[in-house]
Amino acid sequence: MPTTRDRILDAAEKVLRTAGYAHATTKEIAREAGYSEATLYKNFADKTAIFIAVLRERLPSPANVTGDGTLEENLTRLTRAALDFYLRSFPISVSVFSSRAFLAAHIEALRAVNSGPNHILNGVTEYLKTRQADIRPDADIEAAAALLLGACFQRVFFVQFDETPPTPGQLDAWAAAYARTTTAALT
Repeated sequence: MPTTRDRILDAAEKVLRTAGYAHATTKEIAREAGYSEATLYKNFADKTAIFIAVLRERLPSPANVTGDGTLEENLTRLTRAALDFYLRSFPISVSVFSSRAFLAAHIEALRAVNSGPNHILNGVTEYLKTRQADIRPDADIEAAAALLLGACFQRVFFVQFDETPPTPGQLDAWAAAYARTTTAALT
């Protein structure tokens, strides 16, 4: 049986996905979960804490993808996880950019809990550092991580713009192509 916290996070993901972060309210989240707002606040400090928990606990994180495979195989898995993460998080987080004041407040709240979009980039960069023996000495690991994630984010932006959900096969093909290209640039 799901815990209260789990039910709140499930409801939050649904509400955030529908309304976006800027327009979702804790009242809506509590109602969707079947609880009072007081119960919600017993489990989470605020909407930002809920948002961060949804991102960390309900969405696939490319920051922690590792494996015993080759660099290309691991980058393919990592890239597929990044595509999945951006596909699921884009509808939730895009509304944060609806106002400069709202964005500034959101950035401040994320910094207060040592979180933010750099978490994924740092995770990919750290993974590449562990594979230094497989990478050319003159390769820029941070640039490679940024380019790989940027390609994933851009692809998801196009998908969202066109409102055409990709098939799992398309996601796999994009992940393989981006990983193959990144591996070729690094080795």
